[in-house]
Amino acid sequence: MKVKDINIKSIKKISNKELLNMHRRTHMLYFSNIKNSDLSKTLIEKHNMLANEMKSRGFSHNSPLQTVRNMKMVEHYISMLSLLEEIR
Repeated sequence: MKVKDINIKSIKKISNKELLNMHRRTHMLYFSNIKNSDLSKTLIEKHNMLANEMKSRGFSHNSPLQTVRNMKMVEHYISMLSLLEEIR
C-alpha cells in the first residue's frame, strides 16, 4: 500500500505487519519533508489514522509526529548516521 492510499477503510484490510510498516513510512516521509507544510499536514493525518488503527488492534503508540522531542531524536539519529559513515 502506498501512503497516498491510506484511508479509514483501506487500513482495516491490511495485515499487522503492513500497518506497522506504513506507520514507520509516515514517520520517515514526515521528517524528510518537514519543510513542505501541505505534505506534512497530510502525513500527520495519515499517521493519526494508522495510530488509531494500531491502538484498536492492541498495539501501543508512543510516537506522535510534530513534537520537539521527535525532532531532537531525528537530529540525533542523523548525526549518528553521519558518524557511522565517517567510520566506514
